[in-house]
Amino acid sequence: MGRRYRNHSEEFRKQAVNMVLKDNVMKAEVARSLDIPPSLLDDWVNSFKATGNLSKLPKGRKVGAEDEKDRRIRQLEAENKILLQEREILKKAAAFFAKDSI
Repeated sequence: MGRRYRNHSEEFRKQAVNMVLKDNVMKAEVARSLDIPPSLLDDWVNSFKATGNLSKLPKGRKVGAEDEKDRRIRQLEAENKILLQEREILKKAAAFFAKDSI
């Protein structure tokens, strides 16, 4: 799978760093909500801490196989959650109909 760059605007990067540093939101939660790799957010936060300047944050990073794996894992976890809910519904329905037939 090929690698590609995703460039994020300066405003986007500032907002992400502010969420972590000023709003005290966990890095993992911010990264997940903004759909960026947690390591990229770490780079932005560390760069800000080192320079004290939000305008010099790194713009992006190569998005590669690891990010694809993370995306696939999130997709499978969501599918698994739905399947577990459906299974519980079917169990309840089977119990309901089994009770009626006796």
